[in-house]
Amino acid sequence: VIELAQRRNVKLFSAEPQVLMEHMKYGRVRKSLLEYLQGFDLLVDILQESDDIERAFFEVCEDARAENVWHLELRYCPYLHTKKGLTSEEVVKTCIRAAHRAERDLNMSVKHILCGLKHDPGAHILDMAKLASQYRDQGVVGFDLAGPEVGYPIKDHAQAIYWAKRHHLFITIHAGENSGPESVFEALHDASAHRVGHGTSLISDDRLLDYVVNHRIGIESCPISNWH
Repeated sequence: VIELAQRRNVKLFSAEPQVLMEHMKYGRVRKSLLEYLQGFDLLVDILQESDDIERAFFEVCEDARAENVWHLELRYCPYLHTKKGLTSEEVVKTCIRAAHRAERDLNMSVKHILCGLKHDPGAHILDMAKLASQYRDQGVVGFDLAGPEVGYPIKDHAQAIYWAKRHHLFITIHAGENSGPESVFEALHDASAHRVGHGTSLISDDRLLDYVVNHRIGIESCPISNWH
């Protein structure tokens, strides 16, 4: 982060790793999901050039392979990386190039999940679903909705979800992380999600939990961020 920020003239609070970590609250407990998500802001500001995006993508794959991961599905929101002139399509092509290099050099399987953020305009989300379907044959396997939960119902993006389903993409929805099990219910029954991101509130609804188990709905667990 520090190296790329200095190269791209992105202002940092500090160039000392531990000071920056402390300021950004990386690796620390946060007050809310919204505060936690603010940790992405600096990374998005930095990753606006094709070379940097490709490097970051590949290095994530390297780190995963070092931990014995043999199949990796990386989710990202292409339109966040278009502040300096890249198109969302160019961002996806860059990530596909990095994925192919990782598969070749690291002997692992790497796929893509294109992501829309619930608090962004519906047109942006629909564009991501269309982009995901466009690159379905080049390693894009899924469509995701992430971002803040409270006040941003999944049904607002029914058009994008339907587009993705029509084009045979898997659906994964972030739900039940910052709200009750009703958001997981919505993800399952309004979006027909194949997987649920986090879903920690499931433990407060036995019937819904049984449904998830019986229908083999995957839960994408992230214990460290949930603890934070």
